[in-house]
Amino acid sequence: MKKNIVILGGTSGVGKAIALGFRDDEARLLIIGRSEAKAQRVSHQAHGKIDFLIADLTNKNEQRKLIQETGEKFDHIDALIDTFGVFPSSEEINIRTNLQAHAELIHLFVPLLEKSEQARVALVTGNPQILKLGMICSGQKNTVERGIWEITHKTLLMKLASKELFEKNIMVNSFYPGDVQSDLMSWTKTLTNHSVSVGRMLALDERYTGVTGKMFDDKGNEVLLPEKYNAEVAREKLEKYIKNTI
Repeated sequence: MKKNIVILGGTSGVGKAIALGFRDDEARLLIIGRSEAKAQRVSHQAHGKIDFLIADLTNKNEQRKLIQETGEKFDHIDALIDTFGVFPSSEEINIRTNLQAHAELIHLFVPLLEKSEQARVALVTGNPQILKLGMICSGQKNTVERGIWEITHKTLLMKLASKELFEKNIMVNSFYPGDVQSDLMSWTKTLTNHSVSVGRMLALDERYTGVTGKMFDDKGNEVLLPEKYNAEVAREKLEKYIKNTI
């Protein structure tokens, strides 16, 4: 039976690569992004077999409208793949777009996710080496700090959401997509890789059934995270940003 899969940020970059990696017979896909032109191009590449909705995922009014429109297309969601994000050009943008909006959307999609037999959420984070070697970054004084802050805090979000949603039979994991062509940064525009197989694997592969609170690399192998990444630390670190969301 085909799975109902929603990809946030599915009109470009990592999300687009994941969307185009599914076979027609295994999933009904809904991609969501801000650009209708980009969404139409992805749908065209998939011969019209990928549906789309247009929304600013950081806007709370548009978030609520998006949930309503998604519910009109799918009576449940089997997998939510969260890939959207922007270059962290400022602390405010980083907090709002690369953390808070993700927490809000995961929470808003819960009613559709919990109608699945066992739903899966897959959240893009970043290079595992940063998570293994670095501290949980609290500063955002420059681009490097903001990049580390984003990766570490999204990993904490995954840990917190996995604990809070487990009782609803919603599994939450994160993954590193590898280096993929995108418009996110100047150097990613020149990349030639357009494949992110781990996204499809986390959404469909039986070996991830019942798995939650884990991180995976671009080949689908588990990344062993340091002990500091746990739900208790996550709740403490994230409270001031996403209080009352998850």
